[in-house]
This record gives sequence, structure tokens and C-alpha cells, in this order.
Amino acid sequence: MRYLIFIILLLILVVVFFVYRQRNLTDQVQKGVNKTLMEYAHVKTQVDNVSDIPQGAEKYLPAKGFLFVSGGFVSTPRRLTVDISKNLLSYGIGQNKNQTPYEKLSQEKEIILKKHNLEEIVSIANEIWLSNKNFSSNNITADFNVLLILSDSGKVRIINSYGPPVDEVANLYNLLWNLTSENASLK
Repeated sequence: MRYLIFIILLLILVVVFFVYRQRNLTDQVQKGVNKTLMEYAHVKTQVDNVSDIPQGAEKYLPAKGFLFVSGGFVSTPRRLTVDISKNLLSYGIGQNKNQTPYEKLSQEKEIILKKHNLEEIVSIANEIWLSNKNFSSNNITADFNVLLILSDSGKVRIINSYGPPVDEVANLYNLLWNLTSENASLK
């Protein structure tokens, strides 16, 4: 009888040990997943005045993320917003050339970003935060303009390309529009 009680107690201890070990491993994996997502805007080489944000843009600018707006005299307005804290990409295209990108656009959609997409987006955005580049286009055109506003807890960096975006800004802009076309048709 003693041996039976001893074996039962031993089995209970083994089960408790394995349950505890499994929970501990699960916690470690979860902490590891959270650590693997790169920190956004951990270093900022240039910070602009929040008062320089164009009127109407603040409504679409997340606390942690960024806003792209583009358009021109003969091109329709477009808007891309990435809210890093929500893993969310919002975008829209206007129908009317006289419309501003800071109002409701006719085609608006949202995409929950996959982890690998968010990591790539954060990586490029961090390169922009770290850079001292001007990012103004050499192909200045009165018809097309791209404005990027990076935001992190009340700090902003404003980049106006005065034409097609260049370098890292172009990489980020193109990546985001490619993600929208992979997820939904805007035609």
C-alpha cells in the first residue's frame, strides 16, 4: 500500500513539474516574440515642431506611427496611415482632384499588418528617423507631392518631397502601396 501511495505522489509531482515547465516555456516564448519586434523610433536625429503639421492631418496621425499623403493638381489625393501600436495600415484614394487628403476619401480600407510586414515597415521608418537626409525630390513637380509625417508620442518628423519620394521614403511609400494591392483592389 505504501508503494502505491508513493508511486501516486511521484506521478503527481512529475505531472506538476511538466505543467509548470510548459507554462514557463510558453511565457518565455511569448516574451521572446514581444522582444523580436523592433522598437520604433528609439533614436531620432531630427524632430520638427508639431505646429508645422498641416491643418487636418492631425486627425489621421497616430500617436505611434506615421501618415503619408499625396496628390496634386491633376492627380487624386491618397492617404496611408500606419498605426504601429494597433498593427494597422489604413489607406484611401479620393475620386475628386479638388479633394484634400485630410477629408473622407471615397475608397478607404484597413489592413491588419502581419508581423513580418510590420517589422519591415518599422525598420525603414527607423532609418528615416535616424537619417539627416533632406529627402526632397530632385524631380520637383507642381503636380505631385508626397508628404510624410512620422510620429512618436508627441514628437514628429515632417518630410515633404515636393515630387516623387526618394530613398528610404520612396521605399516605405512603395512598400505600403504594394501591401494595399496585395490585400485589396482599389480599382
